[in-house]
Amino acid sequence: MERLRRMLRNEGHRRRADTERISPPATTAAGDGGPAPGATGDVQVISGAGVQSFPLAGLQISHARTLLAPILQLDPRAVVLVNGERVRASHRLTASDTVEFVHHAGEKGA
Repeated sequence: MERLRRMLRNEGHRRRADTERISPPATTAAGDGGPAPGATGDVQVISGAGVQSFPLAGLQISHARTLLAPILQLDPRAVVLVNGERVRASHRLTASDTVEFVHHAGEKGA
């Protein structure tokens, strides 16, 4: 988890430095999946039996999945639910969100 926090911290510093050189922060739109300007906070992430909090608020689902995949060993086919609802990869997370990666392995019985 500390590795992810460092990655996110470094990513935020790089993005901030890049956007300050290109345009003023007030007019910058984060269209690349990175954190939205002014976004901070932890998001609850559920994967299998594990529940953890990560500083993902402001990120798009696609970017969050990329960061979490090596840590949580996510299946690329896993369905993503935010607050119990299926969302698009472009959905932006907020600090109050709960993200769940659901992997349907198969059916038992019959």
